[in-house]
Amino acid sequence: MEMPTMEMLIKLTKVKELRGVGNSYIYNAISEGTFPTPVKLGRASLWIYREVAEMNAAAIQELSKEETRALVSRLLEERKKGAK
Repeated sequence: MEMPTMEMLIKLTKVKELRGVGNSYIYNAISEGTFPTPVKLGRASLWIYREVAEMNAAAIQELSKEETRALVSRLLEERKKGAK
């Protein structure tokens, strides 16, 4: 299986595989601000592999919800800056 590059966009099925969680966990975490929102391309919802990898690292480090929200905010801000 080919490993995604850091900026590769990945589908929800790959996000679930990498995180070891289901749809409801991902979407609940997004609504709580503890997981990055997907990038929308047409009707497709895709995630940036690097962001998912950083969320895995945060889980390993056992960041608090507040620390995780701060991480997500930083990731989304970096995404905006990179899009300019």
